[in-house]
Amino acid sequence: MTTNIYIDGFNFYYGCLKDTRYKWLDLEKFFNTIFPYDNINQIRYFTSKVFTTQNDPHKLKRQEEYLRALRTIPILSIHYGQFQINECFKPFVNQKKHCMRMAKVFDTKEKGTDVNLATYLLMDGIVNNYEKAVVVSNDGDLKIAVEVVKNTLKHEVIVMNPDRNKTKSWALKKAATKYIYVYERTLAKCQFPTILTDAHGTITKPASW
Repeated sequence: MTTNIYIDGFNFYYGCLKDTRYKWLDLEKFFNTIFPYDNINQIRYFTSKVFTTQNDPHKLKRQEEYLRALRTIPILSIHYGQFQINECFKPFVNQKKHCMRMAKVFDTKEKGTDVNLATYLLMDGIVNNYEKAVVVSNDGDLKIAVEVVKNTLKHEVIVMNPDRNKTKSWALKKAATKYIYVYERTLAKCQFPTILTDAHGTITKPASW
């Protein structure tokens, strides 16, 4: 069965990769392992460029190295949204209601990933680019797009929940043809080699990963 994969990159990272040893994940190997009888036609990876911080000045460098590794997969494409950073005031925790002290903070929000993912999911479905779609996200905002693929376009659509705590988006579960989870044992056996090469040279797994 011709299958396309649609990955909400940040949902995937924070759901099952952060604080693990499995961040250097070979996505083609990962999905071929989970769907061994399918023809993985295309993997669309949706993300945004991160910002470095004083606490983590190498964050962007690590992301760029991983995105280079992903680009060695011929069937994978990367689609970018953007981060918005706004200054705002938020209250300190554990305060009495009549005496609220506020702190000035930077509020970061990722914009565009869910819209981009839904758009490509629908667009590819309309032109019959796949028979089965796999949506890797726990974002309930994708519910309508998933329903349209299943009920109107008549394609099978599997939602893969990356949340390691198995917290469900009930809206997505109800909308999908099938609902599955990510398992640590599969992540563990689907890692890239520590060192890869591309047309620009060597790609090295970040030391902290």
